[in-house]
Amino acid sequence: MEELRNLGYRVPEDVIVTGFDNTFNARHHSPSLTTVDRPLDEAGYQACQVILDLIAGKPTCKELTLQATPVFAESCGCKSDYDENVSNYKQNVFKRLTDCHNDISILNRLTTDLADNDTLEDVIEDIARYVNELHLGRFSLCLCSNWDEAFRNGWKQHEEHKPQIRGYTEKMSAPLIIEGEKKFAVESFSSSAMYPYRDGSSGNVSYFLPLHFREVCLGYYIITNSQFPLKSMLCHSIMLSISHSVENIRKLLNLNSMIHELDKLYVNDPLCNIYNRNGFIRAADEIFNRCKRTGEKMLISFIDMDGLKLINDNYGHKEGDFALQRLADVISNCCNMHYICARFGGDEFIILGSGAHDGDVEILENNFKKQLEHINAIINKPYEISASIGSIMSEVSDDLMLFTLITEADEIMYEKKKKKATSRYLRRE
Repeated sequence: MEELRNLGYRVPEDVIVTGFDNTFNARHHSPSLTTVDRPLDEAGYQACQVILDLIAGKPTCKELTLQATPVFAESCGCKSDYDENVSNYKQNVFKRLTDCHNDISILNRLTTDLADNDTLEDVIEDIARYVNELHLGRFSLCLCSNWDEAFRNGWKQHEEHKPQIRGYTEKMSAPLIIEGEKKFAVESFSSSAMYPYRDGSSGNVSYFLPLHFREVCLGYYIITNSQFPLKSMLCHSIMLSISHSVENIRKLLNLNSMIHELDKLYVNDPLCNIYNRNGFIRAADEIFNRCKRTGEKMLISFIDMDGLKLINDNYGHKEGDFALQRLADVISNCCNMHYICARFGGDEFIILGSGAHDGDVEILENNFKKQLEHINAIINKPYEISASIGSIMSEVSDDLMLFTLITEADEIMYEKKKKKATSRYLRRE
């Protein structure tokens, strides 16, 4: 009727219109719609009765005839026999408008609060504050087990870590369930059960609403024993606002995961799985400044691998990488909770620590020697993993530079390396 009016036609003068559902809008439109009043409650009751009879094995009728009544109104040129009290109509319209305004207010406040959230726990806390205000009855927020899987495992988009596009995961969680004053969570439940839990009650009516962002399925909401999904014109908008908030948390987790991965690449040596030069400088500066403040002594050991070129030339670079990794393991095993270690260059390594005492240099170097002997006995290679080490222990004064101490340790190591090479030459002679 509205479209006909837009095209310049009059109802019922030019076109007669009839309907078949007798809705609230149909009855109160101008002109009111001629339609059919169907016994919908009776139809629902009879449908359930047929199902119960089938389950019980009783004979059932394939067709049931229900009494429908025509409602003659203005859209066919008749005077409406279904005149509702004008006061009643005004009350209904005013209630709808009031409910809509209230929902708009809640939607605006909820959207504003959700925009400030950084974690899923924050989102849940905000939703919980609005559930009773929205009169949602029993409310459950259910999430797929992999809703954040792609980001929990870094940015590596393996097939098994891709977001859920179709259906739901076999296992789900319900981080928020609210029923009156009760608020709790269910860590895991089977999606085939649909509900995160059952309280044994019957006669409940539940609405399941999808929780998604574009094609990505995040989970669903369950609203039980509430007419909110049917009565509220903004139900979809409110649920969509929550979905967007969960998706924002998902993206934030992704961003944090990427930052973490990038930071690891920046400070870690991927071959030896210890600090690289960047990571060492970042960590060493903190230790150096602390020693300067507290007066603790600092220990630095500079290590250079012996014969890496020979291993590469005779056995291949793969064996050379293997030898570097095993040497890095030895160095890492020599570090206690006060020491850090790093790959300083190609075959150069460094150990740095605070709180050093007299005798710690000897202890560290003896331990390093034993660890090297142990690893060579284990790997049983045709070559020997060998390295030269030079150590220094010093107090840290205000005018002392960190790289001055590193250079001193490097020079001590180099002297030992020369003596070792000379000794080997003399033995061969």
